[in-house]
Amino acid sequence: MGRSSNCRYPTYYPDVAAWLTCADSPAGIARVPVYVVTHVEPEDAPEGGMYTFVTDGIESALEQVKVTAGNKDVAVMGGAEIEQQYIRAGLVDET
Repeated sequence: MGRSSNCRYPTYYPDVAAWLTCADSPAGIARVPVYVVTHVEPEDAPEGGMYTFVTDGIESALEQVKVTAGNKDVAVMGGAEIEQQYIRAGLVDET
């Protein structure tokens, strides 16, 4: 989760939009839903892509992820701030 996870950086190919390079990827076994905790959902986010932008807090994001994952494991990824928020809230373990 976080800014670097949602592909907002320019691509190496100026004629290819950044969303086109990552909104629907990766492919194969690595293709899993990604939930991005953010204050504001990007206006240019594609519908039906792999990214879900959650603007109503870490608790809501975790609940949505659990529903999607079913009985599978989930992971919190991102910068130290987002991970510390989850740990302080007692929502994840530190392993």
